[in-house]
Amino acid sequence: MDRLRQDDCNYLIEEALTTESPERLQNFLKLAKQYKEGKAILRAIMTNPNTHPEMLLKLGSDFPQELLEHPIFNLLLLENSIELVKTMPYEIKVSLLEFHDTPFSILKIIVHSFNFSIVIRLEMARNFNTSVSILEILAQDTNNDVRQNVAKNSNTPKNALFILAQDLDKNVRRNVARNPNTPVSILEILAQDIKKNVRYGVARNPNTPASILEILAQNTRNVRYGVTRNPNTPASILEILAHDTHKDIRKGVARSPNTPLNLLKILAQDHSKNVRNGVAVNPNTPVSLLEILAHDTHKYVLTGVAWNTKTPINLLFLLAQYQDPNDDVRTTLVRNPNTPASILEILAHDTRTRIRAEVARCPNTPASILEILAHDTEIYIRIFVVRNLNTPASILEILAQDSNVNVRHEAKINLNRKR
Repeated sequence: MDRLRQDDCNYLIEEALTTESPERLQNFLKLAKQYKEGKAILRAIMTNPNTHPEMLLKLGSDFPQELLEHPIFNLLLLENSIELVKTMPYEIKVSLLEFHDTPFSILKIIVHSFNFSIVIRLEMARNFNTSVSILEILAQDTNNDVRQNVAKNSNTPKNALFILAQDLDKNVRRNVARNPNTPVSILEILAQDIKKNVRYGVARNPNTPASILEILAQNTRNVRYGVTRNPNTPASILEILAHDTHKDIRKGVARSPNTPLNLLKILAQDHSKNVRNGVAVNPNTPVSLLEILAHDTHKYVLTGVAWNTKTPINLLFLLAQYQDPNDDVRTTLVRNPNTPASILEILAHDTRTRIRAEVARCPNTPASILEILAHDTEIYIRIFVVRNLNTPASILEILAQDSNVNVRHEAKINLNRKR
């Protein structure tokens, strides 16, 4: 029976490919629903040169390649392409937009005649999977936000970026300057832009060569700061900026992963707390400098040391004793992924509720400490224990009997998820 049905299906496909009868094609359309190979029958209908335009447009969304190759469809395009695209069903337009081989001329008509809402055009401009052809069209969109997002899209081709680099909207040019795919030839032009935010974008772009960064290092304050934040800025330029009169520039140098040790030593003694904080958070700062900064008089610098994952345990213990009005140092200490359980246990008994709350929500807090905090007098700390992914079912069972309804409710929900 299966063999007969397969032979029957093959016959239908052959007939659908060659018949000249509109009635038979309409009948094949109905019969396709009865076969698991129905899609092959429909594709045959789409390939038949005698298929009526109305049927082509009915099936075209599922078979964009066959539609584009069909002689009748191409004849209609030659007669009046704009009118044809305008009258296409919505599904076909979307299918042709997504199809990788849709000719640019058709894409352009669809985008301009489809009357896309701004939301759809923005979505296409932002989407990294949007085809290069559509991005080229959207690069000429009348809406500034659309062009800004095309300029930001890493899939936007160089020819479109070149056009956008000359856009009247400064934010479009800024996004071209920040785009990691923007070639050096365009960055050289934008480095001379009249708007500082555009030049800042060039300063931040990892593709910007040292020769351009050296020029921008003598630019306005925010552009110079952008140079310090560029991952490829060489030490020779950072050395010049380390002596900048503005503290934000020196802080940028202090944070840079390319700053050599001799400059970090100088900046660790800077009169600005912001600069010393930059040294404290720098992952390349050696322990010898962290030891000096751990005894700094300003809490902002101490917070940087508490944040640094290279800070040794003896300094973390020292910072765990530090008291400041807003608890910033100890709170940051809890958030450091390298803070050991022994310090977290000390902080779990802290008199300040904010510190205990941080320990309760910390992903590194072990179950033994969470059990202590499960009996905390503060309701919201017990809720944080419930929400902590490390909290075992045994503790959740205790909290499911909590005196507070919110604690009980969340504990029961999480218990069910673990079971």
